[in-house]
Formats: sequence, structure tokens, C-alpha cells
Amino acid sequence: MKRRGIWPDEFTFAPLLKACANLEDLELGQGVHKHVLALGFGRFGSIRIGIVELYSGCGRTMDAKKVFDETPHRDVILWNLMIKGYSQEVNVDMGLGLFRQMGERTVVSWNLMISLLAQNGREKEAVALFHEMRNGEFEPDEATVVTVLPVCAQLGELDLGRWIHSYVKSKGLYPNLVSVGNTWLISLENLVIWRLLCVFKDMPRKNVVSWNAAISNCAFNGKGELGVQLFDEMLDEGVRPNDSTFVGVLACCAHAGWSKEGDLFDSMMASHGIEPTIEHYGCMVDLLGRGGCLKEAHKLSENK
Repeated sequence: MKRRGIWPDEFTFAPLLKACANLEDLELGQGVHKHVLALGFGRFGSIRIGIVELYSGCGRTMDAKKVFDETPHRDVILWNLMIKGYSQEVNVDMGLGLFRQMGERTVVSWNLMISLLAQNGREKEAVALFHEMRNGEFEPDEATVVTVLPVCAQLGELDLGRWIHSYVKSKGLYPNLVSVGNTWLISLENLVIWRLLCVFKDMPRKNVVSWNAAISNCAFNGKGELGVQLFDEMLDEGVRPNDSTFVGVLACCAHAGWSKEGDLFDSMMASHGIEPTIEHYGCMVDLLGRGGCLKEAHKLSENK
């Protein structure tokens, strides 16, 4: 474009800055920024958004904040980018301070702040902010659910977890996003097994993570035989197991007193091409030990 003598305008630089941000190429982005300043295009909102996204995404939050502070009319996208930048820097209080200053928020704003709190050991504040979001008549989306469910499990907020389950079903989020169902399954370790199976059954689409979560939770809840049955169903459905699947099903075998755990262990390598790890050997040693096969357990532990 430059070689052909075509003069750039404000629409040229916004996608260039976006590309640099996506590539996390700070040096190239700084070069584009210099051209923007030299040509006097720094006043355009779309270009300011691109500059803030570049610097915040590349860990240069102070540079992003400088552009942010110099922007007279800040839209919600600019505020969200700054909060996201502070989340990458793990600067929770700065992010929260900005969030409280926002005159306008979107669901993305709430999700960013709830996630920032949850990821930095401030789960109670994350739940409180979620309640504030609901009271403000904002409707949680898939990202909200995926963020809040693990927090509910960690804090033992079972009533809130049940409300979210009901909300997910009523909004039809299971068919839209497999990760919503998977997150719910993974977060169910502290709940009764029947609720897990209801969630699992309700999921119209399942992937290996879904099956692994259900099988592992069966082991956690002492329902080994049920977990082994789920593993068989998984294979019948044509879902390819991975190493985490076998950790879960071997743990189920221990609870079920299944006598064919050796065949299962062998099939992991022979039929599925999965090399056993220390976790798999640990499960096998536990299985053999529970079955009174101490010599075999000792031999396996020596050969791992």
C-alpha cells in the first residue's frame, strides 16, 4: 500500500493495531502507533481502542492507562479492555476500582470482574458481585456460568449452584455450549450423585471432558460400578478416551471391586495407544492392594 503511494486513513490503522494485539507483537504495534501519531490519527476512537488493546494485551498496562486517561469519551469497550489488562497483571484492586467507576457496563464487564476476583482467591467477593449483577437486571451468559460454577463448588454454595442449574436449563445453554455442562459436572463433586446424573443426562452434546467428569465424580462418590458402566457407554458412543478417562475409571474399579482391572490397564496401551503415567500406576497399585495382591502391587510399583 505504501509502495503504491496510497495514503492511509483512520480505517487503515484500527485493523493493523488489532492484528498486532492478536499476535502480541509489541514492537510491530509500537511502530504502527508511531505512524498513527505522526499522521494525527490518534484522536479517533477506534484507533484509541486498538492502542489500549495492544498495550494491555502485551503487559504494558501503564502505557494503556496513559492512552485511556487521555481519551475524553471512553466507551464501555475501552473500560473492559483496561479491566482485562489489569486481570492479566493480576492487579485485582486496580481492576475493581475501574469497574466501580464505569458509568455503563455490559455482561462482558461483569464477567471480566467476576473472573478476576475468582482467579485471585477472592471467591466470596466474586459471588457477591454475581448477586449484584443479577440485582442489576443483567442476564448471565455462558461465560458467567462457566466462571461462577466452580466458585459455588469451592465455597459450598449449593443453593446458588442449584439456581444456576435451573437457569441453565431454562435458557437452553446446554445445547449452545458443551463447556457449560462440563463445568457443571466438574463442579458437582460435593453434591449427591443423582444430581450429577441428571445434569449429564440433560446434556444433548457431550465430549470426552463431559464423560471424564461424570466418571471421576462416580469414583469420588463411591459409585464405582456406575462409573465403569459410564465408561462402557462412552466407548459404545464412539468417544475416544484419554489418559484422564483411565485415571477415573481405574479409580472406579477400586470402589467397584472389579476383577478385570488388569485387562482395562492393558487395553489403555494396546487399544487406545495411551502410555501409562504415574497416576495410572498409582491407581493400579491401589487396586491390587485392595484386592490383597500385594506381591503384584509391589512388582508393578517397582516396574513403573
